[in-house]
Amino acid sequence: MKKRTIKGLLTLAIIALLTCLLLCACNKADDTGIIEISTAEDLIRISERMDRDYILVNDIDLTAYPDWEPIGGAYGKNIFTGTLDGNGYSISGLRRTNSFAEKDNRIYFGLFGHVGGAGRVVNLTFKNVNVSMTGPAVDNSQTRVFCGALAGAFYGTAENVTVANGTMSYNVCTNGCAYTGGLFGLAIGATIKNCVNGSAVVSGRYGSSGGGICGYASNTKFENCKNAGSVSTYCTSFGGAAYSGGIVGEAFSNNPNEYIACENIGNLSFGYYGDFDPSSSLGGLLGWISGGALNWHGDSNDIEAHKINELIQ
Repeated sequence: MKKRTIKGLLTLAIIALLTCLLLCACNKADDTGIIEISTAEDLIRISERMDRDYILVNDIDLTAYPDWEPIGGAYGKNIFTGTLDGNGYSISGLRRTNSFAEKDNRIYFGLFGHVGGAGRVVNLTFKNVNVSMTGPAVDNSQTRVFCGALAGAFYGTAENVTVANGTMSYNVCTNGCAYTGGLFGLAIGATIKNCVNGSAVVSGRYGSSGGGICGYASNTKFENCKNAGSVSTYCTSFGGAAYSGGIVGEAFSNNPNEYIACENIGNLSFGYYGDFDPSSSLGGLLGWISGGALNWHGDSNDIEAHKINELIQ
């Protein structure tokens, strides 16, 4: 009986040790409690603990995931409130071609679906972004789609984040609206500093807004941000409008953004799924401001280099 008891205890000890080793193998934490990210699988597991602090310890390649599922999902149900420090490393091969089921009237796509006010992303570079979603073409849908390499919706702080190259495109002739940016689809109450976009941005739906940094922004501070990628927007000929901005596609004047030392050198354009719609516009800083008594169209002459030292809407 005693031998059996000892044998049983040894078995339990071995099981406990193996369990510990398995747990430790997933997202190792350093001495400060910051969780290290070394593989694409580690990155995906952030969704299990969305309030923790993470740091990349090498470059991450996502090409094995041809249809990236945003961390936290595409419907804003699971919000990232921790910190991701890129530590000077890069994430390459962010890709998606398949669109998402249209439910709850909102879709958010990026590395993260939704980053909350406490969320912080710093010192990170995206390379070879290849996102090109074209559907589904759903009639009578009022869905708003928000796309950007870093996040569909962003309420936090981003600093020293660069999208080096590639394409960020959501483009389909159907109802609803699309908001696409090189880094963010939507930014509200955010702080965005030293961020750069070099990817081509394409945004299209019944109505669409596209920005080199952000598709739609409100009450957000942009400091020392630069866009070098082209921005193209498309809308339907039956009442839609397309707005292209070097930094922001569309803004809301009642909750103004702040722009400090921001620059656009990317080409801006808009087009139509049909006949010309004169309500569309483009501008080196932003494509359109709406709300209250102020409705402002961007200057179509600001297609080439356009620099803002300091401007508050």
